Amino acid sequence: MKIGMVCYPSIGGSGIVASELGKGLMDRGHEIHFFSYDLPHRLAGDERRYHFHHVDVPLYPVFRFPPYTLALATRLTEVAQEHDLDLIHVHYAIPHSTSGLLAKMMACHYNHKDLKIITTLHGTDIDLVGWEPSYRTIVEYSINSSDAVTAVSNNLKSATLEKFKVNRDIHVIYNPIDTTVFHPAPNSPVNNHSPKTILHVSNFRPVKRVQDAVKVLDLARNHLPVRLVFLGDGPDRDLAEKTARQLGVLDRVVFRRICPEYRGTAEAGGSAAFHLQQ
Repeated sequence: MKIGMVCYPSIGGSGIVASELGKGLMDRGHEIHFFSYDLPHRLAGDERRYHFHHVDVPLYPVFRFPPYTLALATRLTEVAQEHDLDLIHVHYAIPHSTSGLLAKMMACHYNHKDLKIITTLHGTDIDLVGWEPSYRTIVEYSINSSDAVTAVSNNLKSATLEKFKVNRDIHVIYNPIDTTVFHPAPNSPVNNHSPKTILHVSNFRPVKRVQDAVKVLDLARNHLPVRLVFLGDGPDRDLAEKTARQLGVLDRVVFRRICPEYRGTAEAGGSAAFHLQQ
């Protein structure tokens, strides 16, 4: 099949899922076309033969904000016609699903075959409506107009059904972990008496509650030698450091940023526990 994959390029769950799924489909012989305003993080340095289509967003004085949704829809339509795409898999209802649906309608208008749209919901789709109720109608429409809908957790599926009038089945497909890449290291501190490592990997947005990881460290240090490794960066990075300083555990906390060539496999393989947020 010829499949379009739409995601954000930044370091985050949705972009990683889209990139790894696309690479897995390529390994099975499918033709994959990635769409974004920059090369997705997980595709950097990958030498496999994929197609990347940059979405150019024009900067025009009359627009207060660049019309990315329209630019993406146009690019999807052009590539769908040029490469005869069978379906487009979009990650995030807003704005990607909306762009995909516009592309589906435009492709039909230009006599292209019925372009299928699969929407995968991620946490921000629901959080966004909590912050901005004005998006409710377009999110609901985009979900219901998709040919198939998936969610990355049962919790997200339940929240979606609670907040929207959904007439589509939502299939839960969990974010996978490639155990050929992420596995305990042979000399892992888990297997000896070295300080144990708690690992928190995120984009440090408020919903990730990074201060909770520091509080877990504060409780755990009373029972065993332990340290906390933060992997990533984002708006609440300073909050994590401030909380660690207030609790007197800053000397046990390590902050490491992620670069395109770095995946954190060493930290994951040597960690005794992962701090995960529902």
